[in-house]
Amino acid sequence: MKLFSATLLFSVLTACNQESEPFDFENHEFERELETIQPVLEGLLWPSDMTISSGGLTFIERDALTVHQVIDNVVQDSWEWVETPLQLLTIEDNTWVRTESGIYPLDGDGALVEAEGITDMFNLNGMLHWVSSGEASQVENETGIVLDSDSPIDSTVVMDNTLFVLDRAGKKLMRVSEDGTTEAFRFGDEPRRLFSDGDTLYATTRSARWPYGGWIVKLEGSEDSWAETRLSDSPPEAERLLVHDGFVYWSSKQSITRVSTDGGTYEMVVPNTTVGAMHVQEDTLWWTDSKGGRLFALPL
Repeated sequence: MKLFSATLLFSVLTACNQESEPFDFENHEFERELETIQPVLEGLLWPSDMTISSGGLTFIERDALTVHQVIDNVVQDSWEWVETPLQLLTIEDNTWVRTESGIYPLDGDGALVEAEGITDMFNLNGMLHWVSSGEASQVENETGIVLDSDSPIDSTVVMDNTLFVLDRAGKKLMRVSEDGTTEAFRFGDEPRRLFSDGDTLYATTRSARWPYGGWIVKLEGSEDSWAETRLSDSPPEAERLLVHDGFVYWSSKQSITRVSTDGGTYEMVVPNTTVGAMHVQEDTLWWTDSKGGRLFALPL
């Protein structure tokens, strides 16, 4: 027993006196680093929605109750409002502003529509339409009611002069025509936003489970028959999206990412940004960073 203890002690001491072998780490080379993108404007108070027109880019500075027009990266004109501007829409040369009390022309006096509860406005066949959404919803234009719905309407898109709307709670894509409203497709996860490109629809979806990841899906078909292709998974809280030059760009909680319209692995385009709105104008991606108080432009 004593001999065993002495032998064990000698082995431990010998091991402690031996020099340890150095760790051999493999070198990791970055293929590419994301360059720091300088904002066009900063110090803004909650920049949110935007619209593109022949006059340039127009965006909302929500907490300042102001709408700004930017030409050549400089604010050329501003309009102050007595209540919060919520949404912008340009149809031909007319830009409309939605507030809590109605829809107003950006240039001019008086309201086109005075009504509370308008949640969206959009262009259909060259005419301004709007959504009044609550427990039930209506789509209207200047001639009257276009659609009555028993469910809230959460997002709209127009493709080939046909209106498609999302019912997020029901996970449904609805098609609106002269013959009425029909269910065109049912999603597996909650749909968030729609975008049309040619004869194809794209959507962001979001899981109900934390951290609320989701999918970028492509819908191909027509009318009430659509086939879904999942192009890519998404960082948490996928929301707005657009298609440009063979890529789907979309915003999530803290980034802008993209994936090929043929599918694959997504690529982060912009980190550390909370998108209020985004548009492409002449191969440049514009977006508002609502939490950072900035307006950005990125050549694509």
